[in-house]
Amino acid sequence: RALEAAARELPLSWSLEIVRGDLIAVILQRTATADLLVLGRTRRPAYRGAHGEKVMRRLERRVARHPIVALFDGSTAAARVLDAALALERRAHGDMLVAIPASRPEQFAALRGQVDAILAVRGHAPTGYVCLPDAGIATVAETAKRRRAGAVLLPVADLARAEHEFEGLVDEIACPVVLIR
Repeated sequence: RALEAAARELPLSWSLEIVRGDLIAVILQRTATADLLVLGRTRRPAYRGAHGEKVMRRLERRVARHPIVALFDGSTAAARVLDAALALERRAHGDMLVAIPASRPEQFAALRGQVDAILAVRGHAPTGYVCLPDAGIATVAETAKRRRAGAVLLPVADLARAEHEFEGLVDEIACPVVLIR
């Protein structure tokens, strides 16, 4: 429900499917035209079939208690990541943390300035920031674990080129991963 409400606030169409098989192969096959893709995995039996509403309530409660980590790298997709994170934050009354990959302080400052400008246009106060040494999946996973993320939103240019990295990220962290083109 939280993702559905967030999608309604943005110009997004969405769908939900449950499929079996090789996760990454299925994703690549079905997302040729998608702008947003949510990945997740669980070991809890309540995440099956008729318990879907219970799952969504858990997700909303998790995002209300744990920050939404949004990666911002300056790309157009990263601006859409901020929009989606803001919509989810408002829906769940949670907090957002913007993770900025920057190897130099001046690069971090420039990207943070872009985020502040985007947030100001959308009527949102400046938020929390964390500087990452890179945008690698291992770094993102470590940040998500350390910050106890409720959800991680990432800008993506091409799913096919990074299929194994995303598979590793889903295996590493215990929260939904939202990929946005």
